[in-house]
Amino acid sequence: FQLSVCKGKTPQVGDRVLVEATYNANMPFKWNATRIQVLPNQMPENLGLISRPFNGHNSMTQPLLKNPPVSATHSPLVSPAPPQLYQAGGPGITPSSIPPLMSQHTQPPANHHHQKWSRGPQQGQDQKPGLLAPPARGPIAPARRPEPPPRISRREERDRRDRSRDRSRSRERSERRPRSRSPRKRSRSPRRRSPRRERRRIVPRYMVTFAKFSLDQRAASVAELRRRYANMYVPSDFFHARFCWTGAFPLHRAFQIGNPSSFHIMHKEVEPLEKNDTVLEPPDADHLYSAKVMLMACPSADELYHRSCALAEDASDVRETFQHPTRLIQFLVGMKGKNEAVAIGGPWSPSLDGPNPDSDPSVLIKTAIRTTKALTGIDLKNCTQWYRFAEVRYHRAAETYKGKTIPERVETTVLFLPDVWHCLPPRLDWANLTAGYKSQLQRKMAEEKAEEAGDSQEDDDGADEEGGKKAPTHHTELDPKTMKVNELRAELEA
Repeated sequence: FQLSVCKGKTPQVGDRVLVEATYNANMPFKWNATRIQVLPNQMPENLGLISRPFNGHNSMTQPLLKNPPVSATHSPLVSPAPPQLYQAGGPGITPSSIPPLMSQHTQPPANHHHQKWSRGPQQGQDQKPGLLAPPARGPIAPARRPEPPPRISRREERDRRDRSRDRSRSRERSERRPRSRSPRKRSRSPRRRSPRRERRRIVPRYMVTFAKFSLDQRAASVAELRRRYANMYVPSDFFHARFCWTGAFPLHRAFQIGNPSSFHIMHKEVEPLEKNDTVLEPPDADHLYSAKVMLMACPSADELYHRSCALAEDASDVRETFQHPTRLIQFLVGMKGKNEAVAIGGPWSPSLDGPNPDSDPSVLIKTAIRTTKALTGIDLKNCTQWYRFAEVRYHRAAETYKGKTIPERVETTVLFLPDVWHCLPPRLDWANLTAGYKSQLQRKMAEEKAEEAGDSQEDDDGADEEGGKKAPTHHTELDPKTMKVNELRAELEA
């Protein structure tokens, strides 16, 4: 198992743990743990060990149920019992009156251990009571049954048995195969040519995680943003953000997902069917206020549940291809450079959008409609709801923009979330739009074929001219010293 599957304390050798594992016969280790947790009720370490005198001088620590050695000079694997055992039998109890751990009538565990366990104390040594001996006046308790070997030894034994069985099968298979006299030894391993087996993907354990920060926070500073999103780039002139979605989507009126909407990104060489004459940045554009939009693409509610949750009629292989809902809900953004994503929108224009954007919310909505159509060709006039999602403020230093000196000031960018599913064209308009792009494609393909035919005809004419006989040049105009080999050959052929 890997340490990443351990929950809580890392287990040590001898600890009792709770294990969840999967079996894979194609791997060298058949059982792989997916979750390991140490149990709280661990046994003390000193209960499984007892001391044994070694040659009468020092002691060694041995397991409790380990078989005693064969040597007859050693005493039995026992240790002095605590004083409570002597006091429980009453007065007059001596170590010699307590019976040994196993009497002579008890069946020994093995033939070569019978003499060791049935013999009394050696001469010249003091007899010591057994660890499991009962009081003198009570009945003799039966010997404790030895515990089974640990699971690790069973696993090793099973692996060893599987390997030996595989070797025997491969040997039998090679003997059954007819031997050919051809010295073709290197091509005798078809396993190298067989396709590699795909490992079965282990479905991670379902866990519920909570956000590390409060979701109802209404504002954030630079320090708060860096604490929340450690990998996000924060501009140097940013200083404050206000989250308006907490007021736009209260608990009693939450945002409803499942309204189907999608976007198709056309190639840059495809010309729009209708000319887009919307102005992105007019001469009076002012970056004091800017409007950006969050164009959300989302599947229908049924498709969303089917691709992210399990249904009763789904097969087992379908359940391994689930996607998280955050991957099914996407947003249309613009690209700046190679891999820098930017929100779609632009600056406010007093002449085209109207005055007072700080007090009139419809002004920035007009800015969002104008700039979105200029950049993408999508007309957002049919949107009925414009949710004010967030406001981002920047402290801009003094600069010169298009020949104008702009003083130091605070610029505000407002993010809107419109209901773009109300902007989807009707079925009839969609059919006309599709037919228009198909006719445009056919026209371009015909033009390309005509150009290719003209180029091929010009090449044939040039080849015919080259194939014709060249007229010879007068000898007075030729200079053999400066002529090249190809020119000399052409003049000789003429």
